[in-house]
Amino acid sequence: MKDFQSELTKKNRENAEERILATLKIKCKVCEDQMRRYRQDEKVYYHCDNCQPNRVVWIDMPEYLG
Repeated sequence: MKDFQSELTKKNRENAEERILATLKIKCKVCEDQMRRYRQDEKVYYHCDNCQPNRVVWIDMPEYLG
């Protein structure tokens, strides 16, 4: 039962994180264009295709959310 609860808590945290990230509108500091959201190795980053070299912003969510 404890493993099931910990999995449920993890899933709730991931859902809460997704909802928060979906509301963010990250703009590039250089060109002011909205950046696109991607995932890599279970981490979230925002990428600007317009700038050369391409600009990337990594998002670290705090552990206490969820």
